Amino acid sequence: MKGVRGKLSKPCLAGQYQNNIRKGTSPYATEQNDPNDSGCPDFGSAVSRIRLPDGTEKLFSWRYSDTAPQDSTPASFTEVSVPKITQEDTAALAKEFEDEFGITIVTRDQVPETYYNYHITQLDDEESIFSALLLLQAACRNYPKGMFRQVDLSTGKMKILLADDITDTSDTSVKSPPGIAVGTNLVLAASARLGRATVYHEINHILVSHMESRGGEEDLTVNFGALNPEGFVYGSNYKEENSVQYTPLDPEDTDYANTYFASDYGKTNENEDMSEMMGGLMGSVLPDDYCKGAHIQAKYRYLFGLFRKYFDTDGWDRQLTWEKRVGLSHRDGIRLSQTPKRHRKNLHLLSEIDGGFFYGSFICSRYQPN
Repeated sequence: MKGVRGKLSKPCLAGQYQNNIRKGTSPYATEQNDPNDSGCPDFGSAVSRIRLPDGTEKLFSWRYSDTAPQDSTPASFTEVSVPKITQEDTAALAKEFEDEFGITIVTRDQVPETYYNYHITQLDDEESIFSALLLLQAACRNYPKGMFRQVDLSTGKMKILLADDITDTSDTSVKSPPGIAVGTNLVLAASARLGRATVYHEINHILVSHMESRGGEEDLTVNFGALNPEGFVYGSNYKEENSVQYTPLDPEDTDYANTYFASDYGKTNENEDMSEMMGGLMGSVLPDDYCKGAHIQAKYRYLFGLFRKYFDTDGWDRQLTWEKRVGLSHRDGIRLSQTPKRHRKNLHLLSEIDGGFFYGSFICSRYQPN
């Protein structure tokens, strides 16, 4: 079905519909609105999650009919059809997603039940698949155009597998993670607990794999890790209880002057550190201003520079979504050249960038200001 996605014109629609859905083979609802309000649609379509009279929630595609509103006092009514999301709807949205981003979507029985040391419960609920695709589409549009098409490792091009649940069978990882990334393959538990932070976190693992394959291992480990507190060592066992020290949750660090990590889990290793940074920033699960702390912002600056270094940036915006969120201005947005000149100098990692250099560990790379 074409055109089933879009924002509802009026925030009140869900509230009006939830009490007016009727049972039967052709359910419909009435939209009550001011007859003088030209913003109420008489055609087109949209999607919304509606609470039904029995207390359950369903995802519906709304097709507005061309039935003329019936005048009444003080409001008018427009009838709309309320078909449920079908497999054809999800297939159409998946194809649209693949065409836009170059990422293959795998669903239903095409998702393997065993994936490395994880058991995967397959998902065949159309509403959950459709809702997950909408979330993925919105998230992926925050990345530079063409970025995902550049990712091509031994595991092939990027794929996203939508599952009902993921369970670790080895007792060496999170027992029931919302997502896992292996090579260029991303498995997501497309359930109610799937959120934007998880999507950005897991996608970042794939982007890190791409940068490693392009020779960025030292930049992503030694050089990135040198931005951490003096004497800090990553821990390989995340199950150990970690303190909130160096994170935005530290109650004593009210101005984030001592914030180096987006979360305790980010202290596991460099890869999880970067992925938690992107998940926390783009998923909007942390305080709005935590990323303005000098130390965590230095790590964001460095990570953003690596994106521009190890990906072809032709056609990218001069200031990307994540750079704006951290507060990088047009003047100091990082844009490393593809082959930066390296100077053998032992420089302090937190030096100012305005002087014309982007500082890394034991080297500095000349950059081009946007």
